[in-house]
Amino acid sequence: MHIDESKRKWWILAAMGGVLGVAMLDETVVGVALPTIRHDLGMSQVASHWVINAYMLVFTGFVAAGGRFGDIFGHRGFCILGLAIFGLASLACGFAQDSASLITARAIQGLGAAIIFPASIAMITIVFPPEQRGLAFGINTTIAGVFMSLGPLVGGFFTEVLSWRWIFWVNLPFVAAIALVVLATWVQPKRDSVPKQATQSIDYRGLVTLVVGLSALVTALMQGVEWGWSAPSTLTLLAVGAIVLMLFTGIESRATEPMVDIGLFRNATFTGSNLVAFILQFNKITVIVFVALFLQDVVHKSPIVAGSALLVGVAPSLVTSTFAGRLTDRYGARWPSLAGLLINGSAMLWIGLVVFE
Repeated sequence: MHIDESKRKWWILAAMGGVLGVAMLDETVVGVALPTIRHDLGMSQVASHWVINAYMLVFTGFVAAGGRFGDIFGHRGFCILGLAIFGLASLACGFAQDSASLITARAIQGLGAAIIFPASIAMITIVFPPEQRGLAFGINTTIAGVFMSLGPLVGGFFTEVLSWRWIFWVNLPFVAAIALVVLATWVQPKRDSVPKQATQSIDYRGLVTLVVGLSALVTALMQGVEWGWSAPSTLTLLAVGAIVLMLFTGIESRATEPMVDIGLFRNATFTGSNLVAFILQFNKITVIVFVALFLQDVVHKSPIVAGSALLVGVAPSLVTSTFAGRLTDRYGARWPSLAGLLINGSAMLWIGLVVFE
């Protein structure tokens, strides 16, 4: 397959948009199907939430490591590895016969996402010059937004018409197509090389403490509803999570090449951008998961109707992402970010105070 050099970066951008897209699709597509999955596999309400949270927890715990290993071993090879893990885990999710196997497969799927997500960001940054990166990331987000926007509707359609298992199997053709494009178009540039000394340094202590601390804290918050918030198991995990995460910050602050550079949080722009990402992700999961459950369990709507209703909440990103990217290139990120937060926060208040009153 011959690729015109002038078009190579755009092929890569399309593939990386697909990478981000499948990662985001698996956040939004499951929410609508969750009541049906819970019924078919005989899961408790808390256990069913682990279908979503296992994916998110592993993704969060390993995404920094995924970026680091990509720098060390090369983004193309590591991206292909991540796609293979993600695809095989998606296949396993669809064939799961009980809650344990589904949650395990979802966790492995999260590991694949943790590998491919930072690879996609790095590869776009490498092939696009600084003056085009706002546009590139805007297009990348728009492509991903298509997947994210269609997630609730796709989840509702497959759940009601075919089977909830297809919400996982639908990933496979996209994963295969992305892998083919990456293999055909990516050429490792010289500036993507990592100094030999740096390639040998992996912050395993930081990785282990981050994963253990997050796992303990999230498990306590998830299971506290069933175990009781004052139960010894809940309190023990909360304490272990807090102590290990404090240990993690101490390790990272002293590490020569940390998994997460704690010093970056002294930069107001870096800290602010992470807070914005946290707020938007929190609000997105709230709407996609809990509103989907509300519409089906309380209002008794069908999966397709619930998916169609949620489509309204994510579809505008198809228009706004590229526009926001261009505004950022021209005026900087502050005002587009503040405007987005104002709109998003107002909408969440409206849902909480008016819609669910």
